[in-house]
Amino acid sequence: MKILHCMFGMGVGGAETMLIDIINRQVLTDKVTLIIINNLYSDNLLAKLKPEVRVIKLNRNPGSKNPWWLIRLNYTVLLLKPDVIHVHQSNAVKMLLPVFYNKVWRTIHDLNLVLAKSATIRHIAISDAVNEDVSTRYPGINVTTVANGINCDSIRQKDYSHSPSPATTFKIVQVGRLEHLKKGQDILLKAVSILKSRGIDDIEVTFIGEGDSEEELKGLARSLGISDKIHFDGMRNRDYIYEHLADYDIMCHPARYEGFGLVIAEGATALLPVIIPDSGGPFEILGQGKYCEVYPANDDAEGLADAILRVKNDYNRAMERALQARKHVIANYSIKNMVNKYRELYLSK
Repeated sequence: MKILHCMFGMGVGGAETMLIDIINRQVLTDKVTLIIINNLYSDNLLAKLKPEVRVIKLNRNPGSKNPWWLIRLNYTVLLLKPDVIHVHQSNAVKMLLPVFYNKVWRTIHDLNLVLAKSATIRHIAISDAVNEDVSTRYPGINVTTVANGINCDSIRQKDYSHSPSPATTFKIVQVGRLEHLKKGQDILLKAVSILKSRGIDDIEVTFIGEGDSEEELKGLARSLGISDKIHFDGMRNRDYIYEHLADYDIMCHPARYEGFGLVIAEGATALLPVIIPDSGGPFEILGQGKYCEVYPANDDAEGLADAILRVKNDYNRAMERALQARKHVIANYSIKNMVNKYRELYLSK
């Protein structure tokens, strides 16, 4: 089978690094090509692809209206003669000629995305939450859920015997783009401030990631009087994250909305107790809250503060659930399972 993946860019993001894993497993059985439309890519990330993978860089300037790029993309697809065209951004579909639509599978990576309508394009939702979202907004859409996957064996596991000492700092990690209107980092800062007002002053938060909200979040931390408790670690590659997640006591992911939440699966695999809102993709990943601590999903900083305190005060119980969460993620959210389900869909046409 000839599989063509189409991306606008290949920077160091969660979806991009996961695609590297997908392609490297697919190329074991099929011929795989990756087309990168824009001149936005990380050579270090692309170097992780197996040598059997063909990479075609069109080097279009982002946002270019020059029709040459449409011609070049479609002519390249025509020459490749793929059996499957797997598109990972909705707008990329609009650059393809309709004659190719019967070969297109489009992955929907988040909630509330606007989709180009076509009766022949098949869709893959990364979670049941995303499936429900698009099915409600686009009645009759052809969509199947295939959950995201991770390389579980690559993530260092936390020492189960570890329990934070009363004399040490309780360390919280949050991984993701610093976009507080979606990822909710401001809710976590307010929760830490609430705990400080209750006399609980031994909690620190590390944000791993970068984004447009960084300065606003730093300003909020200063105004709340907790700057000394908050660390902005910047962008880190996946190898670093996989090695260092186990250094923290808990993972908190207070996203206001999230289609999946790859970092939730990664944190659980590292054996971190996880705190999330009680709805959305992350809630689905961890057994509808069965394997984690939850709080009301309504921007509830008080509820998040209470959840942090519950984990902190009964860490042994939290670690027991973390063990169950790890087993659950390994059984249900591996790259191997994901690629096998993709192949079944490709062949079902």
